[in-house]
Amino acid sequence: MNIGLVYNNKGQTQGGGFTFQEEILKNINLINDNNISFTLICSKQFDNNFSKKLDDNFKNIIALNRNIYDRFRENLIRNFSFISERTLYQSKLDIICKKNNLDLILFLDNIHTIHTNFPFITIVYDVDHLKFPFFPEFSKSNKWYKRENSLNNHLRRASGIISGTNFGISQIKEYYGIPENKIFKIPHPSIKYVQDQDDKLDEDFLNKHNLTKNKFIFYPAQFWAHKNHISLIKLGVKLREKFQSEIKIVLSGSDKGNLEFINNEIIKNNLQDLFIYVGFIDRNKLFALYKNCLALTYVSYGGPENLPPLEAFSVGCPVIATKNQGSIEQLENGAILINPNDTDEFMGAILKLNNEEFRKNLIENAFKVSKKKSVDNFMLDLKNIFFKLQNYINTWKSLNK
Repeated sequence: MNIGLVYNNKGQTQGGGFTFQEEILKNINLINDNNISFTLICSKQFDNNFSKKLDDNFKNIIALNRNIYDRFRENLIRNFSFISERTLYQSKLDIICKKNNLDLILFLDNIHTIHTNFPFITIVYDVDHLKFPFFPEFSKSNKWYKRENSLNNHLRRASGIISGTNFGISQIKEYYGIPENKIFKIPHPSIKYVQDQDDKLDEDFLNKHNLTKNKFIFYPAQFWAHKNHISLIKLGVKLREKFQSEIKIVLSGSDKGNLEFINNEIIKNNLQDLFIYVGFIDRNKLFALYKNCLALTYVSYGGPENLPPLEAFSVGCPVIATKNQGSIEQLENGAILINPNDTDEFMGAILKLNNEEFRKNLIENAFKVSKKKSVDNFMLDLKNIFFKLQNYINTWKSLNK
């Protein structure tokens, strides 16, 4: 079985989407089956270093490189039934699939705008634009329509859809009327952290930002409105009352339009000495903060799955996260789940972590959840989906040659 993996190589500023894809590419050899071979199809051009790093895992590595004309044609096909019913257009992805005798495509990222007539599996992280259409990142400049039009078309045409939780599956079925037999549950894999720098560099990074172990809480999130950074401003006021400036709040992530607003709120509440913004940071610095903070706080409205809590689980970092149906299922008993807009409840969670026995039990539970959601298990479940769909593909496979 020849499978094409479509990789959205836009770089680390994608956030969780980038990390998720990298983890799959790095561990694709865990599928370890002589009946399956993989071709990697990158959304844009890549350099030789990237190719050399992955040569052992892939039969071919190919750049898709759709141009403006390709995107325009595919957009027309996706949005206008009159055109989609009559077009003979062959997408660049389909040309690659035919040339390389591919049987099935797996879109690794939340990619729903690339046209194909080949059988494909797609991954859905969330349908937040339907839950929270009022946030500017979903509503501004017709973004809601763009996302909804592409997702609606893509899911209905998919051969298989992967979601990480039963709650996520229920949303896909409810909002898009997708048949249950097309949807597969594979929990988001916990990241295997391999340290590739020494503790001295971690210490230097903390000293640079005047941070002390267990004396700061950490929130790694892009600055979108739905990430709810504002709840940490309210928490900062409470922290100031109880601890003066002893406990800091560290923020990391790229500005997606909301950083200026959050900075103004910090200034308005005179919390400049409490908040430390470290910008977008690499994985080593990210994990240095995980390993040394009092707790990871993940106060986003989004979901049903989020990657940073699982990253924190893997290195014994306590997690305080938004309580909703998705986080209850994903994080189980490995995190303190709260309403982040209830500042007293938020403060109560932080105070609980001063109890050594409570903190130890929470970390032990988190390790168990992390182990259960290992990348090894993810790959095994993924292989089972491939073989299930192969039963259908074998009925016409020769037609693709």
